[in-house]
Amino acid sequence: MAGRWRRWGSAVAFVLALPTLASASSASDALALCRQADSATEADKRALLGHGVAAAEAALAADERDAAAHFALFCNLGKRMRLDGASLASR
Repeated sequence: MAGRWRRWGSAVAFVLALPTLASASSASDALALCRQADSATEADKRALLGHGVAAAEAALAADERDAAAHFALFCNLGKRMRLDGASLASR
């Protein structure tokens, strides 16, 4: 009987952790897309960064306090702005 409760408790803990696991996956996916954009062609960069923004926003929707997701969004948006010609020097 104790083994059944232990397994049930483990299953409940896993289900409760699913949003966090999904958030971590989306944030790490978004960061990976941001890194991949560095070695891609300009057309591919735009697509990669667009997917990176979407993955980071999905991670933030799951957990708005996810620091990795905020950084991933910053990374992808920053590189996309740089492609568009925006910089601190341009006014």
